[in-house]
Amino acid sequence: MSVYLDRAVQTLSKFGIDIASRADERESQLVKLLGEVAPVDEARVLAISQVIGQMGAYNSLVRENVSDMNVAVRYQEINGAFQSVIDDTRMLIEHMADGKISLMEKAEQAVMKVRRGDISKRYDTVLDIADSVFNDTKKNLGLEEAISEAYSQFRLAVKSAESMSYEVLETQEQRLNAANESWKSAQSALDAFTGKQSEKTSLELARDEAAMNQKKEDRTYGLIKRIAENLKVGYNTGEVVMAKLQQSTEIKRGLYETGIIFFTTNEQVLTGMAATHKSMLTNREGAETLKQTYDGMKNNLEYLAELGGKTDDLAIQVTHGETIDANSLGKLVDAVVNYSATNAQKIAEARKRATANAQEVERIVDEGKKRVQDAILTYQPIKSN
Repeated sequence: MSVYLDRAVQTLSKFGIDIASRADERESQLVKLLGEVAPVDEARVLAISQVIGQMGAYNSLVRENVSDMNVAVRYQEINGAFQSVIDDTRMLIEHMADGKISLMEKAEQAVMKVRRGDISKRYDTVLDIADSVFNDTKKNLGLEEAISEAYSQFRLAVKSAESMSYEVLETQEQRLNAANESWKSAQSALDAFTGKQSEKTSLELARDEAAMNQKKEDRTYGLIKRIAENLKVGYNTGEVVMAKLQQSTEIKRGLYETGIIFFTTNEQVLTGMAATHKSMLTNREGAETLKQTYDGMKNNLEYLAELGGKTDDLAIQVTHGETIDANSLGKLVDAVVNYSATNAQKIAEARKRATANAQEVERIVDEGKKRVQDAILTYQPIKSN
């Protein structure tokens, strides 16, 4: 049994795991209970105690180190990367459909590049995520195998402890049978006794001591029996659970190997998809360029035809038609004659109004001066004769 324990400890030491620092209170209490059984077979009970004393440490070790990978989140990231290629490509094609990129569409494309990067580069993102997943898988796989191996060695030690427990139980069963016989004999002797009371009291004492010893041996028998049977149940149940863990580890190994094989041999597919995607986008741009050129030339030719007819008509009219319009010239002559006819009268009237205005200004000023003089003289002091 110590060989199995030593092997398990050596395996765990490779990972820097110290069993001594992982003592469990429950196991310590059970070891104390085993101390009551030690008189039955001290060597075997001590060996059993060593296994039980480390049982909690191994159990917590497995719970702490054998864990599932967080695959779901990274799977969603891969799915999101592929879906974003489809969504963003559809958006770019819609932007190019009308032959021009609006300010809002430019903003949408800028946001796309900042948040998700170039579309063709997202295939590299898929590879990076896959590498991360399978690197973690390899790391966990190695840890699980090492822990599983160490735990397997420890379980063999548990099986040895179970075997020793039953050996101790057999020894204790003999001790219990002997105690039962002693108790029966003491009771029989007391029942058959017909002598003095003082002598009977001695027989009663012997019977009570035998009863106490039988109770002690029976308790010890029950204790070692429960330990042996629970070691058996724990070992067999643990064997099933460990078998499931080994199956899970084998599945993980298969996933790791398949992942490495797939992404190594099919990286060219992702590379081709990235190149094809970029090629198709440039083809779309080229096709739209030709289409817009064709449509532009068609529209310009039609416009030239329309513009040419109007321009030619105008050129003929200007070149071969009248130069100065007679009606316009007649209007100018009428204006000159009318000005000449009315100009002398308007000047005379204007001069007359100017003379009258000047005379009125002079009158107003002279009257104002006189009023100022009168006001000043009115308030001068009167001199006496």
